Amino acid sequence: MLKREGFTLIELLVVVLIIGILAAIAFPFYDQAVDKSRAAEAVINSKVIFEAIERYRLTHNALPTDFEELDVSFGTACAGTACSAGKYTYSISLIGGSNRHLNAYRGPAHSSAYFSLMTMTDDGPVGGIQLKKGEIICAPRDKPRDIKLCKALGGKTVVTVSSQDGYILGR
Repeated sequence: MLKREGFTLIELLVVVLIIGILAAIAFPFYDQAVDKSRAAEAVINSKVIFEAIERYRLTHNALPTDFEELDVSFGTACAGTACSAGKYTYSISLIGGSNRHLNAYRGPAHSSAYFSLMTMTDDGPVGGIQLKKGEIICAPRDKPRDIKLCKALGGKTVVTVSSQDGYILGR
């Protein structure tokens, strides 16, 4: 009688195949979860920066022009109107005469990888919808993955900004 110890090559190949199939199914879900957590961090950072802008406005009766005037830090050097933290870059921009918006974006601005969150410092119309101070618009740049991300963050109301659909978070 032949004593058999160990596994045959076929058995090992079947196990490797099953592990490969499970990994192929699980990876997209893992990737989406990582994207969502990074975007959620950008939303939280945007709210923190917005609150710092509001504190500055209350103290100085004016809006800040750059990050150096704010009492907020992300552990990285924030110079001028731009600050990088994690996978996102945050910028303060002037809109019109007195309204500023805070923009958080992933990837170089206006590139195919551009994904942004925008917060207004005052109430005002954006894309035909009255936006309240502090509301956040998620702009996915027409990539299906980013559209899913905006919806996963709670974006329901669609607004068009610069010929780009965006989602107001939490409305």
